[in-house]
Amino acid sequence: MDPKPSTGASPNTLLIGAPRVVGSERFVRHSAEISLLTPAGRQSFGELWFEAEKPWAWDQPDAEIFLLAVYQWAMTLHADVHVTGAVTHGLLANLEEFGEAWARWIPKNYKRIRVFADTVLEPLLPAAPFEAVAAFSGGVDATFTAMRHAKAQVGHRTRKLKACAFIHGFDIGLDDQAAYDHAFESASRTLADVQVPLIRIRTNFRQLVQVSWEDAHVAALAAALHTVQGTARVALVGSTKAYDELVIPYGSLPITDALLSSERMAVIHDGASHTRTQKVAAIATWPAGAQGLRVCWQEASNGRNCGKCEKCVRSMLNFRVSNLPIPDCFDEPLVPWRILKAKMRAAPIFKEYYSLFVHGLKHGASPTILVPIAIVLGFAPIRWLWSNGLAFPGRALRKLGRMRAAKQAASAPAALIPPAASKPTYENTRTGTL
Repeated sequence: MDPKPSTGASPNTLLIGAPRVVGSERFVRHSAEISLLTPAGRQSFGELWFEAEKPWAWDQPDAEIFLLAVYQWAMTLHADVHVTGAVTHGLLANLEEFGEAWARWIPKNYKRIRVFADTVLEPLLPAAPFEAVAAFSGGVDATFTAMRHAKAQVGHRTRKLKACAFIHGFDIGLDDQAAYDHAFESASRTLADVQVPLIRIRTNFRQLVQVSWEDAHVAALAAALHTVQGTARVALVGSTKAYDELVIPYGSLPITDALLSSERMAVIHDGASHTRTQKVAAIATWPAGAQGLRVCWQEASNGRNCGKCEKCVRSMLNFRVSNLPIPDCFDEPLVPWRILKAKMRAAPIFKEYYSLFVHGLKHGASPTILVPIAIVLGFAPIRWLWSNGLAFPGRALRKLGRMRAAKQAASAPAALIPPAASKPTYENTRTGTL
């Protein structure tokens, strides 16, 4: 029998079915049925699953994997969560605080909710284990984290890196197996240089869970890494910003990443002591890491870096503002006119270019690099107004009218939540940027 909808402030209840574990020759699949109970009835979203490669995979049913995955989604649905299964007390406490942060940052999207579980477990494992598994896809943040722990460069903070994990279904779609295999082999070659194995994990999270990827990507990552909790008790997540460059709100922050820890696996936000440019300078001392970088989302199908898109241009600038050579992993050279074409549709990107400009000034970077960056920074506000349809009064009024209509539609009573799209969209849903 279905549990009754919450009688508290939340009108809906997101139901997590009993977790199941099924093994195949190569993978262990963790899955659970997800459905929503509203005053209008019940809607099934289908099966949410994560697959982890043997022999690294955890082979016991674990409801916490799915609670981590759907918690932010439940907040957007204004739905309490009912978990069929056991959840540790530590994770429940952490998620309450995690939810408080998002409810304060974006209150119109994220509402405070409660979690109910069939069983609440007390602490089982030591609080400060030293073996770790790290998320790795070949990007700057992941490469920096893997390098400094594998090479024991972090003093007392060093963790013994048992393995890294590359999740299929995040930036590379599940239907593009060739691209994933190509990227996986490239990442494996990089990690082989420091004798760290790479694990395959697969999930349909982005196809089923309807929440901003920009907001929820680390929660999804924590859920995926919990499928290999038997390998290590710590999950390392490479930082996106340095401590003095934090953008709030954002899906990955030292404030909130640790709140995705459970009693079985601690999540550590790693590398915020360094800016992206400083990370690149460190990676440049590791030839295998520099040559194996994969930062481009435009060329995911061939696992290369196109050298043309904004992300590639910005990554090449990370090398040049420190007067370092650009590695051969980029297909095109860095030229000034490509810098001038950079589109900064979100505040974090603007801050990245400002940080590049300041770093380049301090380190005597070439004027052919600094001048285009300065021009782009100067024109960024005008480009933002133009791209958002606010450059002319008529457009601005129409934009405001559409925003007001959308707000009224959102406040109208709705029956059931529309089903998820059959194919995920790999972009930031709040900012509209890749």
